[in-house]
Amino acid sequence: MIDNLKDKPNPFSAVRVDNPFQTFPDLKELYGNEFKKLKLILSEVKNDPNHQSRGIVIAGNAGNGKTHIIMRLAKEILNSNRLFFIRQPNNPSKIKYHIYQRMLESFFERIPNTSYTQLEYLLARTFSDIVITMLRKKANLTQNEEKLISLIKEEPLNLFSKLGQEGSDKKRRNWKSIEQKTLKYWEERFGLGGYSLMIIKGLIKFCSYSDENKREIIRRWLSGIGVSSELLKTVELEDLEELEREDFALEAIITFGKLSLNDEPLILVFDQLEGLKHDPQLAMAFVDGLKELFTHLNNSIVICNLFPDRWRWFKDEFDNSVIDRMGQSELYLNKPSSDVIAKILDIRLKSVGLKSDFFDEDELERISEAFSIRESLSMAYKIYEKKVFGVEPKIEAKSFEEKVFDEIKEIKEDIRTILQFLGVKKPKTKPSYGIASYFNEIKSEFDKKYALSVFSEDDDYGKLKKYISLLKRVKQIKAKEEHFQIRQKVLPTNIILNDKVCIAFLYEGGKSLTSRMKNFNPLVLNNKKIHFYLIRDSRSDELKSQNSKQLLAQFQNIQNTTYIEMGKNNRGIFDTIDRMIDDIHNKDLKITEEDLVDFFEMEYSGYWLVESLKQM
Repeated sequence: MIDNLKDKPNPFSAVRVDNPFQTFPDLKELYGNEFKKLKLILSEVKNDPNHQSRGIVIAGNAGNGKTHIIMRLAKEILNSNRLFFIRQPNNPSKIKYHIYQRMLESFFERIPNTSYTQLEYLLARTFSDIVITMLRKKANLTQNEEKLISLIKEEPLNLFSKLGQEGSDKKRRNWKSIEQKTLKYWEERFGLGGYSLMIIKGLIKFCSYSDENKREIIRRWLSGIGVSSELLKTVELEDLEELEREDFALEAIITFGKLSLNDEPLILVFDQLEGLKHDPQLAMAFVDGLKELFTHLNNSIVICNLFPDRWRWFKDEFDNSVIDRMGQSELYLNKPSSDVIAKILDIRLKSVGLKSDFFDEDELERISEAFSIRESLSMAYKIYEKKVFGVEPKIEAKSFEEKVFDEIKEIKEDIRTILQFLGVKKPKTKPSYGIASYFNEIKSEFDKKYALSVFSEDDDYGKLKKYISLLKRVKQIKAKEEHFQIRQKVLPTNIILNDKVCIAFLYEGGKSLTSRMKNFNPLVLNNKKIHFYLIRDSRSDELKSQNSKQLLAQFQNIQNTTYIEMGKNNRGIFDTIDRMIDDIHNKDLKITEEDLVDFFEMEYSGYWLVESLKQM
């Protein structure tokens, strides 16, 4: 029997749920009562005549299933509700924009067993409901109108497939009619003003095209990234030049909340929040952002996944008016009993044709005594590896490992401080396989989602700041941070470090790029002692005007400059190192911050992030 298992993967290899759109074995008995409470709250929001949003805190230690229970919720409700997975924001001045961008990314996740995304499901259901509501107000319906009602009552997703061929007059007429009825409905129910009507128009345009190139233009327009007027003309949308992104993001989030009134409540899940403890300004901005959401967003539940001690910190640090809304309901996920752990193991064993007696009593005891569910699965992995593949495990109780890890971490930090005081540089050692393997695993995930990931200068600036803060903690360096600013003039998003290096992000196109580079190039020429890095995502608008091409070429021809194209591989590295910082803070990755910096600087010594920050 054991020999037959050698060609099969270890059923305990997957121990961590990174996001709720993944699929892992699930024991419904695990946190069954807490899950029922979660669904009850969702039902209460749906049936609330005032459509007030509710806050939920899911508190649990690392590895005890906070993201897993959200995965279970996603599997049950994605055919009806929209669920958004939002990792920790990183830029205090762009909290709402970060939330909105992550919502858009979640919108493009596919509904299981369908070819449609969350966004397409929401729009099909809401626009169908609106069109039927408006048509039923008419005394007499045309034959085409009766046919349309029948079509979308049968299946709202027919909006995407049965309104005419791509580019046909029939399809254009149908969608023009839907647009007119939807905008009239919106005006009657919610009034005019703000960005909402523009957003509704953009969503209708997105639905009306099946051409992926045109949909991509609309996706970028919806995300608030500058799109050239030439491209916008091809999809009949207005230019959002010099957009105030925080205002636009809040209005867009509110608009989706209002749209959901014709569908089902929205579910916003905030995860990986432990790193906020390193940045009080960011934590305060995040809480203020939540306050605005609770004030303006209807028909939603807002879930925050937190360690219990971090939730206590929130309660101690922030205003009760926000905390009371944030933790209106509290669900605590304590480590389950040994019987439940045994059932979790049994599900995994059955996947490779094994019975529950695969582990003996002593092994089961060691597995169930581990610090968390994740560590129990890790220990089961090691035992399975020895029994099936003959690999000798190193097994110790997790509670002891935790203590040892913390003590080693403290010793490392003490040694680093002493060496820095003495002016001695610690020789770098080759990073362990484990760090490199983890890095490659996370980067592979980002590479797969590259095409539909939402990017912006503000988000990347926040990631850069997070890494700079990490270097400050690890290397005890002092970095004076400033910004180039010119009154009433626009510049690329930038930061100056110790008057030695300036890193700027510029993803705008068209006139926005031209105006920024016209103001930026003279600064570069007049500050010869500063080395300027200009980062541009390769998915940004193609430069078509001769003027913008010349301005970018002028920057690259200045001696103290480096121009970086953020392509798929470059982007993957940048996003992976950012994610690994979060994973360390959230105890998903058992290495120190110093380990991560040493690994990154050794393995990616020529990468622009490493090269540029060495100069500060």
